Amino acid sequence: MDAVAARLLAVGARVDLSNHAGHTPMQLALTAGHLSTAVLLLEHGAAFDSGGELDTSAVDEDGNMLLHL
Repeated sequence: MDAVAARLLAVGARVDLSNHAGHTPMQLALTAGHLSTAVLLLEHGAAFDSGGELDTSAVDEDGNMLLHL
């Protein structure tokens, strides 16, 4: 996973671009438990939040936010 993310970042992938469901790479990495990918995204400028507010769209079906995972 990290190798793919690193390669995409190397060729200019946007770290905060949301997918069709509105999820960012950071949200997806953390929700899936890919902590090393999340660190890689942070190192490349990914935002952990949305303007200083915790992004509440990052709540899973159990009501857990990213900080709960």
